Amino acid sequence: MRSLNRKLISYFLILMLAMSNMTYASNAYAREASLNQEPSAGAMFMDGVFARIPMTVVTVFGAVLFVVTLPFSATGGNVGQAADKLVVEPFESAWRRPLGEM
Repeated sequence: MRSLNRKLISYFLILMLAMSNMTYASNAYAREASLNQEPSAGAMFMDGVFARIPMTVVTVFGAVLFVVTLPFSATGGNVGQAADKLVVEPFESAWRRPLGEM
């Protein structure tokens, strides 16, 4: 009975490993296909209105929050990490990536 359980568990684990590998390959193919396509006008419009404008506002508020919490970040030793999360990442999301690409 134990050998049957071990065989079933082994087959199940092999099946799960194979399925995870297939999922990874299909995700990689989808990413590559999406990188080769130009964004549509609708995607650019939606990105400009519903992503860029709010991310610009988040960047401004993040900069204000960074300055307000700077003494605490300096005490904790994570000024660089706070700057990255509160200012740099929203700024890059709003201004550095191509329009229409999420």
